Amino acid sequence: MTSNYYHSQKLFSGLIVCGCCGAAYVRKYTNIKNSDRPIWICGQYTKYGKSVCHSQQIPETILIEKVKEVLGLPEINQTIVQEHISRIMVPEHNHLIFELKNGSSVDVFWKHPSRRLSWTDEMREAARQKTLMRYRKEEKL
Repeated sequence: MTSNYYHSQKLFSGLIVCGCCGAAYVRKYTNIKNSDRPIWICGQYTKYGKSVCHSQQIPETILIEKVKEVLGLPEINQTIVQEHISRIMVPEHNHLIFELKNGSSVDVFWKHPSRRLSWTDEMREAARQKTLMRYRKEEKL
């Protein structure tokens, strides 16, 4: 694992709490066509599924963006996060509540980025080629 993995792993560990079941969020990776993306998700949801907790995963990029927004900083690191944030509650889908060490709290709402934006040029080309092959097969019939 790279040092970036450990940096991000520690950045939010123990801070994010599920508003549905009270469990801590854990860091996982998606495996979308060899493009692993870090996400944070409720530990109970990961272990037991929807029947126990109906929480939502949060892309790490969104968490980092929202922490910067809440703190009003262009960059963050573990020290800054630990100095300013007591807890991040996830009460419902697309909603975060930052509980700050100064006693205040900040409600933040977010949206999942469009899937269209996550496609690389290689992924687009592969999908194009697959569609062309399918079209050529249909023409031959």
